[in-house]
Amino acid sequence: MNERFKTDLQLYKKNIHDENETSIKDLNEELSQLKEKMKFVYDKDKEIKELKYQLIEIRKVVELYSKYKTQLQTVIKKVKNQEKYIKDLENNNKELKEIIQKYKVNSKEEDNKSEKLKGIILDCILEREKGRLEIQINNMDDIDNVIDEDNISDVIQKLI
Repeated sequence: MNERFKTDLQLYKKNIHDENETSIKDLNEELSQLKEKMKFVYDKDKEIKELKYQLIEIRKVVELYSKYKTQLQTVIKKVKNQEKYIKDLENNNKELKEIIQKYKVNSKEEDNKSEKLKGIILDCILEREKGRLEIQINNMDDIDNVIDEDNISDVIQKLI
């Protein structure tokens, strides 16, 4: 019986050894799989870290663009206001040109009227002076004297 017990014991030891070998092999495979999964996790962690950094950089760029957008909107408002101001100035300039043109036309008409009035007044003055001179010539005592180049100045002085 002892022999049989030894054989059973050897078989049992062998089975335990085989089971241990199988368990070790299974555990090694599982460990390899876990290492592979951990490598995947590390890679994903690295990728997440890079994406977080990119997100921070993108947020900075968006913030900068937002500031530029605000500044650009302000500049656009100023430009629109300037365009409106320029348009108003152009309209005022056009109105002033029309007023100046009307004034020039009226001024020319007034100048023509003024020239006509001056002409009429001058004609009246000349006519009156002509009449006065004729009367003076008729009333002159020395009308019998002959007017020549020597005494013309004296005659003119008497008439004036």
